[in-house]
Amino acid sequence: MHQLRWINLGPSELEKAMMDYYRAYNQAVAWVDNDLIALDELRRHQDDLVDEVGAALRPHSQGASRRGDR
Repeated sequence: MHQLRWINLGPSELEKAMMDYYRAYNQAVAWVDNDLIALDELRRHQDDLVDEVGAALRPHSQGASRRGDR
């Protein structure tokens, strides 16, 4: 949350970010608890998600995404 404060995120945006984080965390725990996903697969999924979000946030002038479909 410190990083979100550094960029002067407003209170409502900060609250939404926190809720999104907790919702995603709880969903991942449920997947693992219900044997819907293995831990190594969950880690790969999370890594892929971080890569995709990073690519989406980069300015288009830095080139296409790793998948090459943008």
